[in-house]
Amino acid sequence: MPTKMPSSFCFVLLICSGLLLTSLHAQALNKYKKVLIVTSSVTLLAAIGIGAKILVDRKRNKSKGIEGEFSGEMVPKRVILIGDSTLDNAFWNDVEKDTTGEVLKKLLAEQGIIVDDRSAEEASTETVYQAIKNNERVIIDSRYAEKRDTLGIPYDSDGAGSSRFKKYHHRQADGQVQVDVTSDIKGSIVFISLGGNDVGLIHNLNPYRICNNLAKLAKFYKEQGAVGVYYIYPYSPTMRMARGSKLAYRGLTFLHKYMNPALEKTVKHSAFDGFIDLSDFADEHRGGPGIPEPTKLGAKIIAERIAQRVISSTNK
Repeated sequence: MPTKMPSSFCFVLLICSGLLLTSLHAQALNKYKKVLIVTSSVTLLAAIGIGAKILVDRKRNKSKGIEGEFSGEMVPKRVILIGDSTLDNAFWNDVEKDTTGEVLKKLLAEQGIIVDDRSAEEASTETVYQAIKNNERVIIDSRYAEKRDTLGIPYDSDGAGSSRFKKYHHRQADGQVQVDVTSDIKGSIVFISLGGNDVGLIHNLNPYRICNNLAKLAKFYKEQGAVGVYYIYPYSPTMRMARGSKLAYRGLTFLHKYMNPALEKTVKHSAFDGFIDLSDFADEHRGGPGIPEPTKLGAKIIAERIAQRVISSTNK
């Protein structure tokens, strides 16, 4: 494939050509003056036109393609996390304060990008889709809220030093927390991690229903003004877990045979801009007797992969 010359390089080249022709004009014989003047003028006008086009292109800032690049020099100021315990992982495997959201907040602080964590324990594609469809909120059980309270990273934080914001979290009288997954999406990059609980908790073994929900979620967030929407593929149980649990074995078989191919097709042919792959996760990255949850190392690596995608996308 031939290499495409950048517009900015062409712009500089045309400017230099114009200046050179102008210089030659001053030294040329009288009979060539008229030709040189016309050539110089046309060249400079073309350069001005290309320069104007570059500025217009930068202002458009449209997202593009599976690689998740963003045209121009726009840097989104907010990353929103929508998902399940793959992201909201304080409760499991001694992750505690070092959740994916909290680690990600530190990784993106130098870029001035806000991390807005709205992930919710036990969330599924069904619960999040119903929330956006009916303008409702996703509910988090009180036991998860109590755990975060003891850690000093409550769901309904004031946002100071936390990846959680009170504006999007409402504490009920019974201790449950309602999470707003629909507001203030414009200009953000959204990462979605859902699907595992559809299988593990709801026992929905229909991959097309799960994928249809995901496609609708990606479309919704794009329509709300997200500049990028990415899917985080669910990791599977290890064979060691599968041998000790019928549920884990069923989940492993279902993911490999049906779910993963359907998810790949959904990401490719829907409003998703790309994905983050966790298929290399092993026992050190996630564990548990049934549905596997991230370890502290796993939560950190998920945050690093999200940060890498955000930074690489916005710096191109």
